[in-house]
Amino acid sequence: MHRAALFLMSSILLVGCARFTLVEPGRQSIAGFYTVESQIEWSMVGDSEAVLWTVNGPALDAIRFFDALHDGDTMFAAVGDQELPSYRADMKPNDVMELVVDSVAREGANEVAAAALQPVEFGDRDGFHFEMTLLSPEGLEMKGIVVGLQTERELYLILYTGTAMYYFPNVPIRLMQVARRWVASRGSTGGM
Repeated sequence: MHRAALFLMSSILLVGCARFTLVEPGRQSIAGFYTVESQIEWSMVGDSEAVLWTVNGPALDAIRFFDALHDGDTMFAAVGDQELPSYRADMKPNDVMELVVDSVAREGANEVAAAALQPVEFGDRDGFHFEMTLLSPEGLEMKGIVVGLQTERELYLILYTGTAMYYFPNVPIRLMQVARRWVASRGSTGGM
């Protein structure tokens, strides 16, 4: 259920039902599994399992932090009898890229595409990142960056989306700064 909350939170936020919390610059714990360090202030909504940060509002820009996906988990909960692609522990980064594209498309985004898959370091760990383009359900042209880290049994993802013409050009550098400061804060379970 908590995986659906990441995109559903966007809708809730738009109608003003959720409470934002100010995220001060510095190191922040995400879902109790890892920490990130931000150089700017963000507004946050979420709980211990589903976290969304935004500077200008979730319809314009948002970072979604996905807690650990295990073999068979989906990024979002299915609505009704909807079938969603699921994570497999043996996936390679290009397979994860396809998983993200398919999952975001099934959540209502249109013309979702991904490219530029590259390795990236997370502290002493190797991860990956790639870029996305999409149309929001409201028809806004959006761009995104996804950064991920796989362990033996788990997948951790950070997904940033922003409007292509205004917000996205200013945030990817900040996101990569956040991602490069992604520090595992839990013990050795799952290979972390």
